[in-house]
Amino acid sequence: MDTLKNAANNLDYEIGYKMNRNADGTFSYEYVQGLPNSGSLDGLVVNCPLDGLIHNHNQGPDMLSIFSFSDINYLSYLFSEGYINNIDNFVFGVVTDEGTYLLSISDPNAFSNLSSELSILESIYDIYVKPENSGLQNEIGLLQFLKTTNSGLSLYKGDLSNFNTWNKIGTNRQHTNIINLNCN
Repeated sequence: MDTLKNAANNLDYEIGYKMNRNADGTFSYEYVQGLPNSGSLDGLVVNCPLDGLIHNHNQGPDMLSIFSFSDINYLSYLFSEGYINNIDNFVFGVVTDEGTYLLSISDPNAFSNLSSELSILESIYDIYVKPENSGLQNEIGLLQFLKTTNSGLSLYKGDLSNFNTWNKIGTNRQHTNIINLNCN
């Protein structure tokens, strides 16, 4: 995670890791890298089920402080093509200069419905999440998008100092701030 955090602050391309769980419970990581100034992991090939995928967003002019719509679209691809080993334990993450986040598929049926309508939903996403927004605005915006679209996804925020503490997050009633929700 430190590598992703440093890359988010210093590189002009995205990097990431495909993750698979070993028999002993530890993870194996396969490094992936995008092209300079592309804002994506161009050429990322997944041809067998994964236990996780985590990447960074760099500090390019149009880079987001949180998951992009393309990220959500790629998660949908992994889900619909059967490239997720265990939906209950799958890790899908992004590290940015503003924070570290995970998306989990909390309701596979709702996410499946969302996946079938992604082409129309990008314009809704763009209302809530923008490159010029602050990190807080984009956290609130992504949460509002996930709720508005009944996405079946939950958002978690990690502790940047050690990457060991994760909290499911939501918004307060006024949608002006982030709150930690019950996380088990």
